[in-house]
Amino acid sequence: YNLTQKASYLEFAEYLVEFLSESNVNIFTLAAEDKLMPYQYPVTKAYEMMSCFEGLLEYYRVTGKEEYKETVIKFVDRVKESDITIIGCAGCEHELFNHSAATQTDIDYTGIMQETCVTVTWMKLCSQLLLLTGNAKYADYIEHSYYNALCGAINNEKATENGGFMFDSYSPLTIGKRGRFIGGYKDIAPGKYYGCCAAIGAAGTALPLLTAITATQKGVAVNYYEAGCADVNGFTLEIKTNYP
Repeated sequence: YNLTQKASYLEFAEYLVEFLSESNVNIFTLAAEDKLMPYQYPVTKAYEMMSCFEGLLEYYRVTGKEEYKETVIKFVDRVKESDITIIGCAGCEHELFNHSAATQTDIDYTGIMQETCVTVTWMKLCSQLLLLTGNAKYADYIEHSYYNALCGAINNEKATENGGFMFDSYSPLTIGKRGRFIGGYKDIAPGKYYGCCAAIGAAGTALPLLTAITATQKGVAVNYYEAGCADVNGFTLEIKTNYP
């Protein structure tokens, strides 16, 4: 709709919002009521659900209805409280919200947990709220996930398990070898295969750069301690640091 201004696209978006508010998977209504944690919703697939809320923010940008933005803020606060782990991901039971803030200490969860798709989608959702609200806590959430879950999933060792993809699909909190499983495994040709995390991981590495320096009503916000320079409104901002 933003690209074409064609009314049918906006009408379809409105249908989706109403459907997710009124159906038996009423995730938007549950988030707005703010009584349950996301792992208590009728559906708990983490990155798909977060993508729906990212879409609701895009709908807010078009309609200007503040209740939609407030709904997403409440949802993100609940996810952070109940399901973001020590490394900044979620989903200690496959890719499902399952009260990961608590279940991450369960020694039975050792393999298919904390998917890279969840990490990046969480970062994407937080970046939307950072740009909309200017609240620095969302930059903190992104930084936490980036330096731990995402950078930890990058296969710098060039390990060859499961095709040696650049990004591991899962980040269990126990010591073990890399690349034990492939999220979203798909055969793409004889003897060749791919996975969703290998694709979305690259988007995650771009996010801190795209939100590192943002314009505000008072001037410029520097959101991360990253070395680099940027041209902003006619002057150059240079940051020198060895962090982390």
